[in-house]
Amino acid sequence: MHLRLRALIVTMLLDGSLQEGDQLPSVRAFAASHHINPLTVAKAYQHFQDLGHIVARRGVGMFIAKGAIEKLRQEERAFASDYIAPRLRHMLKLIGMSHKEFLAELDSDTVENPFTTTSYRDC
Repeated sequence: MHLRLRALIVTMLLDGSLQEGDQLPSVRAFAASHHINPLTVAKAYQHFQDLGHIVARRGVGMFIAKGAIEKLRQEERAFASDYIAPRLRHMLKLIGMSHKEFLAELDSDTVENPFTTTSYRDC
């Protein structure tokens, strides 16, 4: 659950729902709004703080650190290259779909966001 929550927060940062300098909801508020155990939220927040993506202001709350979004974007690009791409190539080979056919699907005019309730890492 901690990793899923991490992915949700990353998605919120990358899609613009959260901006650098924004205050994160309190652990309790975030937990209540997402029906998650507060300890799980605290663990995810701590993970981001350890990586320098969020900063704590004592007595005020947690905030998105300057440069966090670009750093996360670079980390997620590396994840896509190192993890997603090799698995996708293998899957396409298994199902007999060419890269061109797959790219045509990517280029289709579908504009709905499939990640409205989850993260892109859940796929």
